[in-house]
Amino acid sequence: MRRLTHAFSMMSLAATFGAVLTGCPVWDDDGSDRVRPDAGIPVDNGPPPVTTCTSHANCPGGYCLNNRCAAAQTCGAGSPCPSGFACDARGLCIPGCSTNADCTAVAAGLVCDTTTRQCVPGGRCTTDAQCASTPATPVCLGGSCQARTNQCQFDYQCTGTGQACVDGRCVVGCTSAAQCAAGQQCTAGRCAYPTTGSCATPCATGQLCVSGVCLRTCANDATCGTGFMCDNGVCRVDTRPRPFCTMDSQCNMGSVCYNGACRRQCPNPAVTPDGDCMRVDVQFNLCRADGMGRSLCTSTNEVMPQCARSANCAAGRACVNARCQ
Repeated sequence: MRRLTHAFSMMSLAATFGAVLTGCPVWDDDGSDRVRPDAGIPVDNGPPPVTTCTSHANCPGGYCLNNRCAAAQTCGAGSPCPSGFACDARGLCIPGCSTNADCTAVAAGLVCDTTTRQCVPGGRCTTDAQCASTPATPVCLGGSCQARTNQCQFDYQCTGTGQACVDGRCVVGCTSAAQCAAGQQCTAGRCAYPTTGSCATPCATGQLCVSGVCLRTCANDATCGTGFMCDNGVCRVDTRPRPFCTMDSQCNMGSVCYNGACRRQCPNPAVTPDGDCMRVDVQFNLCRADGMGRSLCTSTNEVMPQCARSANCAAGRACVNARCQ
């Protein structure tokens, strides 16, 4: 009888422990810390595999960032996206813009490209006609609408080292990109920013990818620093012409300031056509009256300019120092 009672007691104790342990994980013996499927709990296989992408369309329910899909917050009426994000057609918040107002908050002069949903410099143009809506910047220079006073026609208006007047802007001559400012390319012997392309790596905070170059955003010239100007919301190399002089006292004795350049009075005005100017300044090879009773040395380019812009030249030629080349 005692043996029978002891057997029933052991069975009862086992049942009690079984009830307590029901649902507890049963661990594998290989030390992997994974739960066996037969324990009734799904196996933990780690995080889901990372999905590579080249565009937001490759990421259902998310967006593409650094060629990897990232989870996106949903958005819609009454559920706006956080700053720096825009609500796309899928109802997801993705990095970028949806209106010009989104870009104005980033920097003055930026507008939203609704195709790429990226903030880009405003005032993009290829002809002066496209700048008609902005009277303060009616001239298309280097792909952006600029003030007419930013336009040059002659090399002497460009006071920067190695600069020449090309297509209305003062640019640096070059034989390789190493001679140009950061982000510029050497194209047809002149330093210029690329017109197409995308940035290989994301730009730093406070910068914007413009045609494959990370450029600092700005509100005014002071933001950009010496040698740079704020061009429609981004800092670029300052290509604005500046007069070499504004008054005679800034010129050497015997020269006068005329049209922003120091010029010698013709040594012998009676000698035509150069008035012996070539003997004193090879840059100015003609002698002409300035309308103020003076005979000043000037150049053929000024007297008979071929162009003011490359649009005045035949296809494939550029306006350099008022000559089609």
